[in-house]
Amino acid sequence: MNESLDAGDFAIWLSKMQEVLRGSTKGTDVPCGDCVGCCSSHWPVALRAEDEALIPLVPAWLLLEPDNAPEGIRYMGYREDGTCPMLVKRQCRVYAQRPQTCRDFDCRIFTAAGIASAGADKPLINERLSVWRFSYTSAEDLAVHEAIQAAATFLQGPAREVQGFSFPVAPIAVAGLALKAHTVFLNGKAEDRTPAELARAVVDAARGF
Repeated sequence: MNESLDAGDFAIWLSKMQEVLRGSTKGTDVPCGDCVGCCSSHWPVALRAEDEALIPLVPAWLLLEPDNAPEGIRYMGYREDGTCPMLVKRQCRVYAQRPQTCRDFDCRIFTAAGIASAGADKPLINERLSVWRFSYTSAEDLAVHEAIQAAATFLQGPAREVQGFSFPVAPIAVAGLALKAHTVFLNGKAEDRTPAELARAVVDAARGF
């Protein structure tokens, strides 16, 4: 793999990713190349009502309906090797009608948050994370990126020690929350605040996202 890989203009990427986080169904446009990391990483795929046409294609033993699943959501499990059952010879056989979950996923969100590993069982994604490089058209864009990384650092460390709050642990959830709440850490706003004050501000920012 190349030493670095162009992740695109950060501001443009962030705007599109924020749309996804707000519920847009446009999906993302990831320059995957020949990478199949997200299809090979032991991730169950949430199937929503709009993905109903895919249900007959999912092997019965991999169609999961956990008791704690959100209403109307089922999951497509993965093979023993961690690959998606729709992946055949490194190609998605339902790409044109892939689930909204797959359309929304963008591993660059980890890079944006400064998270180097999506999990120990996701080596292909982690390899890609090590080479993504964003570009910036202004110092302000770089400052926003740094704020997102600062938010993720807080969520992975000090935030977990604050009583009365429960923050996500999974890398993907940490990255998503960091994007939603990064304004708390923008332009030095967090410097004189206690961890408890930051925790409350993060929650409020996420709710107002």
